[in-house]
Amino acid sequence: MKDAPKPPFGVVVARILREARGLLAAHADLAQRELRQNLRSAKAGLILIAAALLFALVSVHALGVVAVLALADMGLGLGAAAAIVFGVFVVLTIILGAVGMRCLSARAMMPRRTIESLKSDIALFEESHDDREVYGKA
Repeated sequence: MKDAPKPPFGVVVARILREARGLLAAHADLAQRELRQNLRSAKAGLILIAAALLFALVSVHALGVVAVLALADMGLGLGAAAAIVFGVFVVLTIILGAVGMRCLSARAMMPRRTIESLKSDIALFEESHDDREVYGKA
């Protein structure tokens, strides 16, 4: 039984370079799309942080006075009422800020699908272009 003729080295190199160029272009396009999506997420995170800051400023001034007076009217002392209202506003501000910061984290911005796809393509490429297999070298 006769083996199929082995392609010339130049043909193998040219094929490898052509495939590598195509893969790099595809991965660059995927990374660009993924980064655009991540920027939209970052924009949402910034909006949430701005909302947290706005909530903290406006709520403490406007609603805080009303809540303190309402609690004081229910029989609590003025100091205790003010402390309760302050605590509630601090908790809400921390929650909104934490959610916004999570959207802006470096991990959230990482193009994970592109990286996984690159790793997969490299492994596939190494499997299909093993020089020992093509040229019978040990």
